[in-house]
Amino acid sequence: MINTKKLTKYYKKTKGIENLDLDIKKGEIFGLLGPNGAGKTTTIRMMMGLIKPTRGSATVHNMDCWNKSPEVKAITGYLAGDTYLYPKETGNSLVNLYGAIRKNQKLAQKLIDRFDFDPTKKIKTLSRGNRQKLAIILAFMFEPEVLILDEPTSGLDPLMQQEFYALLKEVQAKGATIFMSSHFLPEIEKVCE
Repeated sequence: MINTKKLTKYYKKTKGIENLDLDIKKGEIFGLLGPNGAGKTTTIRMMMGLIKPTRGSATVHNMDCWNKSPEVKAITGYLAGDTYLYPKETGNSLVNLYGAIRKNQKLAQKLIDRFDFDPTKKIKTLSRGNRQKLAIILAFMFEPEVLILDEPTSGLDPLMQQEFYALLKEVQAKGATIFMSSHFLPEIEKVCE
């Protein structure tokens, strides 16, 4: 479902990642573990077609992540490590906007309830943890085939982390493929194959 071959990114002369080969099967939860600066976010941004590889390739569902970026994004729920959410909007307005774009917000209300999120508040008033809850809701609410998650539990309290881990197992049981990065070994050991 997710494949990279000799995936490489240089920022001028600085190495981002070099010759990364991955083969992630449908329904697998794959964890990319490494310290800050190891290239996890660079890898994810290439998988999402946000930056072009220096060489090599990344594919999702046999679609090249750079050349078929819109098609990859159509089947992928993405949670960025540095998610920007429009500060003047409310959670409801973003859920409705994403729902209109994706033509599906089937799970939105269930996720709002599950993560105890108040969607009526403006984003600029939300704590880091509540902004992360909203980012999770937006990534999962349209039941994507693939989820690419960059440090998804950052900012969540321990109770919400446990709820997130349970959600991962549920969507995996329905056939979703999950790629997540972390620098926290116990998290990767807990949820990833």
